[in-house]
Amino acid sequence: MEENRSTGLQSRIPTSTKSLSPARNGIKEFDSHIPPPSVKTNLSSRILKPRASLSTLINEANLIKPTKLPSKMAPPASAGKTSLPAIKTRAPASSGRPNASRPVGNSVYKRSVSASSHLQKPASIPPTSRSSMDETKSFSDESMTTYSDERTEPSPITDNSTEARLRSIELAYSTLSEKVLQTSTQSPDVKDFFSQRTQMLEESLQNERSRSLSLQNDYSTLLREVAEHEANQIYSKKQMETLKEVFEGTEREHHRQIEDMEMNHARVMENESYIYQQKQQERELLYTEERNNLQLQSKQRMEEVENHYEQLMKGVSAEHEAVIKTITEEKDAFIKKVQEGASLALKKTTEKHEATIHELEIKIKPLEESRDNFASQLEQTQSSLKLQKDTSTSLQVSLDERSAALLKSESMNRSLESTIVELEGKNQSLQSRLSEVESLLDASNSDKQTLINKLLKEESVRRKLHNTIQELKGNIRVFCRVRPCMGEEKPAEISYPDQGEDANEIEVLTEGTGSSLNGNSLKKYPFKFDRVFAPDINNEEIFDEISQLIQSAMDGYNVCIFAYGQTGSGKTYTMSSPTGMIPCAVQMIYNRAFGLRERGWEYRMEGQFLEIYNESIKDLLVSNSNDDGDKRRYEIYHDAKEGKTFVTNLTREPLESSEQVSWLLEQSAKNRFVAATNANEHSSRSHSVFMLHIQGINHLTGERCHSTLNLIDLAGSERLSHSQSTGDRLKETQAINKSLSCLGDVIHALGSEKEGTYVPYRNSKLTNLLQHSLGGNSKTLMFVNVSPVQQHVSETLCSLRFATKVNNTHIGTARRVMK
Repeated sequence: MEENRSTGLQSRIPTSTKSLSPARNGIKEFDSHIPPPSVKTNLSSRILKPRASLSTLINEANLIKPTKLPSKMAPPASAGKTSLPAIKTRAPASSGRPNASRPVGNSVYKRSVSASSHLQKPASIPPTSRSSMDETKSFSDESMTTYSDERTEPSPITDNSTEARLRSIELAYSTLSEKVLQTSTQSPDVKDFFSQRTQMLEESLQNERSRSLSLQNDYSTLLREVAEHEANQIYSKKQMETLKEVFEGTEREHHRQIEDMEMNHARVMENESYIYQQKQQERELLYTEERNNLQLQSKQRMEEVENHYEQLMKGVSAEHEAVIKTITEEKDAFIKKVQEGASLALKKTTEKHEATIHELEIKIKPLEESRDNFASQLEQTQSSLKLQKDTSTSLQVSLDERSAALLKSESMNRSLESTIVELEGKNQSLQSRLSEVESLLDASNSDKQTLINKLLKEESVRRKLHNTIQELKGNIRVFCRVRPCMGEEKPAEISYPDQGEDANEIEVLTEGTGSSLNGNSLKKYPFKFDRVFAPDINNEEIFDEISQLIQSAMDGYNVCIFAYGQTGSGKTYTMSSPTGMIPCAVQMIYNRAFGLRERGWEYRMEGQFLEIYNESIKDLLVSNSNDDGDKRRYEIYHDAKEGKTFVTNLTREPLESSEQVSWLLEQSAKNRFVAATNANEHSSRSHSVFMLHIQGINHLTGERCHSTLNLIDLAGSERLSHSQSTGDRLKETQAINKSLSCLGDVIHALGSEKEGTYVPYRNSKLTNLLQHSLGGNSKTLMFVNVSPVQQHVSETLCSLRFATKVNNTHIGTARRVMK
């Protein structure tokens, strides 16, 4: 293809060299002013593409940056008394990016060839000699072949392709000018030919330089766009900083609003509770006052009735006494009259007897008989009189009794009628009062229902705020408890700088390695935790601090509470004693569940109890004498989706009351491994874990929740040199120290700030069981129990340092398990 195009261009050049000699002098005048042929590309259209990304524009700008074009040509002069203005072709150097390229080979090749293909052969060429034709042909072949080779061969795709094209054009132009000078001729046809060619080359060079200027303008535009982009980046960065400050301010404002809401909620609840208590007290006072008034009025009425009755009885008694006195006087008068009549009759009879005694002395016997008869009659008369007297007395008594009863019944009827009338009036007043009290009771019930509904709403708000407070306090909290000294133990130098309700600092003083004027120097080791309990704090006060976590368990959050410390520091007493955390927690849960029944909640609890002894799991609810106890296989499985941990073949005991939990603790205490050591007579040789599964359902709202409360009593850490254990005790101590060391490794990995840090949960059974409790899906609290004895100071410091590491560990937020 290139050879054909070269041959076609050479065929248009005159074959006579003599015809070229007249034009050589003219050609010398403008040989350096012939511009290179026009090379057009489509880079302009590619630079400012619509909707192009900034990175694309920068790459294209680096691709087409104009370079400084060295020019070997002198400013062109006019041919035939015509001149062209001098054209400055120097431009800024290109960026020289080695990877940038642009596909311009084919277009440059076609346009380079088109410049020569437009040359037309003159209409008439005079005949020349053979030598001239050979010389001209040799010139044409050499010059055009060189030009054709330089212009038609596609240039390599590099960053300075524009500079290479300009250089090749100028080189071809210079070569052609030198050849023309070497082969000067006077032929007007050749002069016209070169004039046309020169004009074409000047136009092409002008176009190329204008295109270079256009590329410079595009490059300037791109530089401005890059500067604008950098300014936009700086502005965006400032905006991001401003937004970050605004976000931090908003976050602080949000925390402040939460605190204000909590305070307002607490105040509102206190006010509502105070108003409700005031109303309740007012109602109770009103009820008590009314009841006292009614009792007082009833008592007064009864006293009035009793007084009236006593007065009536006094009147009736007076009348009865008067009637009895009258009847007695009448009886005495009647008896006197009877006695006087009998006396007179006796006197007359005696006189008659005395008068007739003499007359009858003769007739003595008849008289004696008459006297005897008279005597018998007299006796009969006296007995009859006596009988009549008794009858009269009995009749008088009966009459008196009946009269008194009649009077009494009449008075009682009158008093009862008046009492009935008064009681009916009182009953009517009491009925009206009762209706008022019932209306007040209805209003009170409506107020009570309103308060209950409001309380339900406030309860949901309380749960959210409560769990927000727990999250703000941190998922892993540490409470430090110091047991009291026992017997003749020598106490260590332990102080509590901030004694009070919220004490959270403890300082341990021990002898240092240096010396002072007074002897050995004392070194102070301060520690700070969420709460610090001095030896005089009892279990009830400590449970008040953790009751919020127990409430979180009832709200649907997994909760883990475990006790850590050396042997004999009070861990088992804190967790499993009759007033320990386990019985108190269960008792609180049952009390709360009973109180929430009126709000529609119903809870069901199940318990599991296990121990980890020598890196093996044992079910504490299975008796040691049970043959199946040693045959069961206990494996730990984790449900990553639900955030739960399961142990296979572990007994799950339903708990209907808190008494069953007491039985559970007694059963586990019997089956747990306990042995005597130098540090503790009843040292726990295993880790015990009590798991309480809570499931709740609200029948009013349909809400469900389920959670697990883990209460763990870890075995005590011991130093082999201090415990002097041998045999089985040595093996147990090594297993305990290994599991506690693995727990420390897990805490260290969780506290690492490096992303992707491996957490070795599976290095021990204990850490594998506590994976979700330590890994973020649980609210976790650790008791660090320490001994106040001087000889245990080193173990106390180790425990406090480990607790500090735990307290500085931040894990993820616990999730509420709801359905």
